[in-house]
Amino acid sequence: MFDRWHRAVEESQELDLLPVMNLFMVLIPFLLMGAAFFHVGVIPTSLPTHTPQTSDVPATPVTVSVNLAIGPNAIDLTASSTSLDEDALGELAGSWRRSGEHYQLEGLVKRLKAIKQKYPKSNTLIALPHERLGYDELVRILDATRDYPTGKKDKGGEDVRADLFPVVVFSRFIPVTERETVAEAPTAPPASAEPGAPMGPSGDSAQASQGAEQ
Repeated sequence: MFDRWHRAVEESQELDLLPVMNLFMVLIPFLLMGAAFFHVGVIPTSLPTHTPQTSDVPATPVTVSVNLAIGPNAIDLTASSTSLDEDALGELAGSWRRSGEHYQLEGLVKRLKAIKQKYPKSNTLIALPHERLGYDELVRILDATRDYPTGKKDKGGEDVRADLFPVVVFSRFIPVTERETVAEAPTAPPASAEPGAPMGPSGDSAQASQGAEQ
């Protein structure tokens, strides 16, 4: 009886697991090859909610772009913005006639100061000069619209200047007609007229008219 139990213990200790391990080594690659890998796509969405409290995000400041059309006889100012309506933009517009050889820029600079004070983040000016505007006059206008003296002095004694519209963008040139720049010249007497002879209603001399009647 003791020998029978001893043989049973020896047989239990001598179990061969190598076939089972071989089986798993063969099955594992097949299981990995047959497995289906799914990629789940997610679109993040949220439901609308009503929150009576105000948002912590600061509002974007309103900016205005100034359009400066420099014509032969006047400077016309208009404004454009994505945040203002036509009535508000119309209040910013203006026109200043040319007086003499130079444009009068006092009223223009005053209007630009008012726009800058109302919309301090604005800094863009779109210039539309006419095609015959001189270079010196253009520089004079742009210098006046770029900045202005504040009346204060810095540590070095220099005048402190504040920005108006320092960013200048050139657009198309405004075509100029001859009627806007050149006045009509008086009609010259014909070469056949004698000096001092009276002129007829049609511009010919009275002597030539009488010769035609004869």
